[in-house]
Amino acid sequence: MHPYQRLIVWQRAHALAASLYEAAALDESLRYRALVDQIRRCAASIAANIAEGAGSGSQSSFSRYLGIALASAHELECHFLLARDVGCTTSENSARYAMSIESIKRMLTVLQRRVKTPTRPRKNEDGSP
Repeated sequence: MHPYQRLIVWQRAHALAASLYEAAALDESLRYRALVDQIRRCAASIAANIAEGAGSGSQSSFSRYLGIALASAHELECHFLLARDVGCTTSENSARYAMSIESIKRMLTVLQRRVKTPTRPRKNEDGSP
């Protein structure tokens, strides 16, 4: 079990989701309601999958959940491009969120690699651990 709340990637994903739930940056008119709801669900899914994976009990399972979180980040990025293109959000807001999403994607990729191939303890010069 990993202390997910101490992971910077979880903290950033959680903050992103919270900001999107509070955001006035998204047009919530009936015309865009489904898109805004999907954006918020994707953002919440990133942090939730990190947390679920951290509590899964195995490195391979944690890695799988990190992959799901990464897929949600890609989905969120795609929905934000659509939101920008249909006028649901401004280009400024879209760019700001895109930078945050890109940072989270990079962090998830690095963390997933580290979880898949954990570092082994170094051996002393005499060969003992």
